Amino acid sequence: MDSTSQPTFSNLEAIRQVIGAFKARLIVFGVCTVGVGLLEAFFLVVVTRSALSIADGLDRVGIARSWSASISTAILVCVVLLLLRFLFSYLTLRVQTGLQYRITAGFRRDLGSAYLAATWATQSRQPVGALQQLVVQFPTNISSLVFQLSNAIAGGLSLLALMGVALFVDGKSTLIILGSLAVISSVLVPMRRRVSSRSRNTMNHQIQFAEQIAEISDLSLEIKALGVTREATGKLNDAISAEADASRRLNLLAGMMSPSYLVMAYGAILIALLFLSTIPTRDLNEVGAVMLIMLRSLSYGLQLEQGSIAINQFAPYAEKIVATRNEFRFGSESTGTIDIETIEEIELRSVNFSYPGRPPVLNEVSFRLSKGQVVGIVGSSGAGKTTLAQILLGLQAPVSGFLMVNGLDRTQISDSSWRRVAAYVPQDSKLLAGTIDDNVKFLREHVTVTDVDEALVAANLLLPVDRFPEGKNTDLGVAGRQFSGGQRQRLAVARALATKPSVLVLDEPTSSLDVESENVIIETMNRLKGSVTTIVVTHRESTLRACDRIFLVDQGTVTETTAERVTPDQLDDHR
Repeated sequence: MDSTSQPTFSNLEAIRQVIGAFKARLIVFGVCTVGVGLLEAFFLVVVTRSALSIADGLDRVGIARSWSASISTAILVCVVLLLLRFLFSYLTLRVQTGLQYRITAGFRRDLGSAYLAATWATQSRQPVGALQQLVVQFPTNISSLVFQLSNAIAGGLSLLALMGVALFVDGKSTLIILGSLAVISSVLVPMRRRVSSRSRNTMNHQIQFAEQIAEISDLSLEIKALGVTREATGKLNDAISAEADASRRLNLLAGMMSPSYLVMAYGAILIALLFLSTIPTRDLNEVGAVMLIMLRSLSYGLQLEQGSIAINQFAPYAEKIVATRNEFRFGSESTGTIDIETIEEIELRSVNFSYPGRPPVLNEVSFRLSKGQVVGIVGSSGAGKTTLAQILLGLQAPVSGFLMVNGLDRTQISDSSWRRVAAYVPQDSKLLAGTIDDNVKFLREHVTVTDVDEALVAANLLLPVDRFPEGKNTDLGVAGRQFSGGQRQRLAVARALATKPSVLVLDEPTSSLDVESENVIIETMNRLKGSVTTIVVTHRESTLRACDRIFLVDQGTVTETTAERVTPDQLDDHR
């Protein structure tokens, strides 16, 4: 991922974007939390005073400053307070879990849809495995962030409620405790910042680990065939160790925050007791109630502190998700509104292209293609053949210059109609786990049964009954393991032809095929002449002989040539 293209966010801004759409639920959550805190505080006061009254042999309890009641009435009040607290706790938990679900699922949907709506240029910049990590793992961390954030809100509001009641009972003692807790919180600020820094480091290691897993999975055949299992295992183990060590260091620091807080908080209680011991006369009811509330407030203070730690621990994940989502949205596809039904002419006008931070790939490229031509693109390794094909297909946008289609700028044309009239067959075609029919349709509901049948015929994809007794309804299995390389390529051609496109781009369609399969692809190209503009990136001389026109890509320039003038160096097997 090109980090230079990403906007930066503070922890607070990232969290605001995460929870911004859920303000109303957070308000409800806050109200319920305050209710829990107030009810518990009053319960503690009444219980303490009832216990002390019983111990003193009294038959009445001072519920509030001007209201006293019998012991039985006071106990009944406690029961009511407990039931109300249970109700408010249930409402609080319901809102909290709902927030977690909605935010986690929402971010997964946002990231997935934003990625799929982004341009190919934006998608191709993402590191291997990063998207899976962002969509699968990071929203779980966001869920933890929301959970801990709501816990921090609950702890803070409950603490305020308790302190309010304590101030009402004994103001001086409560202020001493509050001052102590404020000092403790400020002392822990540097540790919180360190947690945030280590969390960011851990997140980067997790992304690198995901990239290693994806890379090893993708290269598993090569690893086995070349006998480098031990070396690959060592590389994987190094990534595992680095991620585990970063997580261990983070969790150790984050885990020490709570014991540190508790030690200092209990120390503050002891200091308060020393202070109270110097005051000659104190009301036992008031001191007992305040100390009980203070001890209970420690758990809420700890909850608040743990929430603060979690915010510093998980906020970097929120920053990453928000920044990546915004990058996808910024790089979304064009918003053209003109629908086209066919491509009569496609033209490049003074097109320049370069990848970020790299030298120019194409310089002032201009040419025009007419409908039905078969056009070959050749060039040495790294010359930019595939880039040129992707620009013609609209997958990459020129840095300057124009891709003109029927006299219109490509950006004026709607993406939905463009994808029907311009099709692509990559060198390494991926197949869905499903039937042949599923793979030709490829999630496109508008592709009909007739379209599939005609595309299979056009791609010369024969389905012998002895091997495929169920015909196009044959289940290929995961990744189409029942298909040979030639059949996979022809299936990819059928997929591209299912929408009856006007332009078909083939990227090295015969590079890994045997002679028989190559001849089938060339035969398909010949049959499309006159009706479909076929653009083929190739290094095979036999494929070039089927082309009407040939363009040579060399050092950023594109010149028209002939098959006879193409040298072996220009028919390079490696792009």
